[in-house]
Amino acid sequence: VVCSNMKEALMVLEAALQDYGGTLVFISHDRSFIDALATRVVEVRDGALRVFLGNYADYQRRADAEARPATEAPAAAPAPGALDDDPREARRRERERRKARERAERRLERLEAEILERESALEELGWRIGDPEVYRDGERVQALEAERAALREAIAALYADWERIATELEALANPEESRVDDERGAS
Repeated sequence: VVCSNMKEALMVLEAALQDYGGTLVFISHDRSFIDALATRVVEVRDGALRVFLGNYADYQRRADAEARPATEAPAAAPAPGALDDDPREARRRERERRKARERAERRLERLEAEILERESALEELGWRIGDPEVYRDGERVQALEAERAALREAIAALYADWERIATELEALANPEESRVDDERGAS
């Protein structure tokens, strides 16, 4: 694609990255670029990471609310749907949410396939250890047991990833509900 100016090039880049099905990690000073692409913002402060669902504008609202002194009355919350007054903005947010949901669904499918594969391998190892020929060889049994332990750990980590992504997917499917839950958890 040949672009005649920087703004056009940025639009082409944004469109290409929005269509990308994988995970992106990026750092940018361009807030509109971040808003267009981000589905999660990671804040690095004082050696700690904090993850915020949503784009940069969502992160900024949460950070501003947290930074407000407790004695200061919070600003009136916008009426439901007030942020979506601009139809283009509402469509962009919905498109971002849909793409994030699709990416999460694909990650879940890949994890489920990997879990199934590892569980099958674990079952196969159990059968091999039960073979009398194998069971007589102590060193071989130890090696197979070590392999089974490693598989169990890998499966546990995959299930933890699956649970995290399923929770993320649920939040993306019910954005209003998850925002209310986030606000309850923050208070």
